[in-house]
Amino acid sequence: MKKINIALLIILLLMEISTAIPSFSRQTGFTCHKCHSHHNHPSLTPFGRLFKANGFVYVNTQVQKLIEEGDLLSIVQNLNPSLIFKLRYFKAEGETGELQLPEEGSLYLAGRIAKNGGFLFEFATFGNTENNEVNLFSSLKVPFIFKPKEKFVLGVVPYLTDKFGSAFSFEVLNTGAVRNIRIVEFKNETSAQQYIGTDTPAEGLGVYLYNDLWHVVYSPWIAKHGKVKVKQFSHYFRAVVTPHISHWDIGTGLQIWSGKSVIEEYNVQEEIKTEAFAFDFQAMGHLDRYPIGVFITYAHAKGDQHSIFSPGDSDKRALVGLVEIGVIKDVINVGFAYRDAKNENGEDDNAVTVSFKYIPFRNIELQFDYSKYYNDLLPDNKMVLMFFGAF
Repeated sequence: MKKINIALLIILLLMEISTAIPSFSRQTGFTCHKCHSHHNHPSLTPFGRLFKANGFVYVNTQVQKLIEEGDLLSIVQNLNPSLIFKLRYFKAEGETGELQLPEEGSLYLAGRIAKNGGFLFEFATFGNTENNEVNLFSSLKVPFIFKPKEKFVLGVVPYLTDKFGSAFSFEVLNTGAVRNIRIVEFKNETSAQQYIGTDTPAEGLGVYLYNDLWHVVYSPWIAKHGKVKVKQFSHYFRAVVTPHISHWDIGTGLQIWSGKSVIEEYNVQEEIKTEAFAFDFQAMGHLDRYPIGVFITYAHAKGDQHSIFSPGDSDKRALVGLVEIGVIKDVINVGFAYRDAKNENGEDDNAVTVSFKYIPFRNIELQFDYSKYYNDLLPDNKMVLMFFGAF
């Protein structure tokens, strides 16, 4: 028994998510590419958006039979586990290269709770935390859905996360509007929302109204992770339209973060201002026989010493364009991004990024990213070689 516990702890220390979750493939019986694009992985397809909007409740015929027989909470069928990890070699100019083994890792449990609700539970993370500390209760969302009219879904989502921000409540575009749905590993260089720092701790209650052509999201939230006394909530609003034009899957939207979180810990009151907005656009389709994705984002955070996004004297903003092309469909992608930005001190922070992806097998990816910076800040360039796996 002691050996089993030690083995489980080792697994928990080695896993974290950033893209598709194989748990849902096991639940539905579909391949991962039913919900995620073959190219521009891990971008969501229209079916993937619908599956997410419906609270992760779709199941295959075998699971449906268990439900009908009354075995609704079968641990084998409902608590579908996933192990997701990144192994990286990272080097910035003027610094010694660093082996990050792993850089991120998570154990995920996800699936259906009832006919109108599901859950997604990130049980452990390693990497991207202060001092590389392990957070055994990283992220959780429990969406419940209702259908007031045909083709409309009303969702209510209690959630908490240590790193995905309030957009974790509900997000389906692939622009980096939420950190874990992005095209390239270098997030701050290829997504304006990530550049201004929207990947914060967050907990709150999301409410969304969804159909195939548009959806809106609202969430009162606080910029903390864990048990705290709340005196005032921040606010998050999201509006998106998702038309299909010819053979192109289009998405464009607006995000607004407003107000401030006022919390109390150990009899000490803290104010965390959350003033920012963002616009984003995506177009995914084909040019001739080559799959292509175009992603454009703009984000602006108001500067304030109490801001969680721009804690400086100046507003922080970025405009980013990213294009990714499948030069060998489903196997090799190349990407190019340009960022025009100013940091919280009002300094230029521009960058060019190139990306190369090799996908030899389903759920296995080798990615190389290189960024060159055009500013007076250090470093002048950086690169990463990453092995990603999801099982």
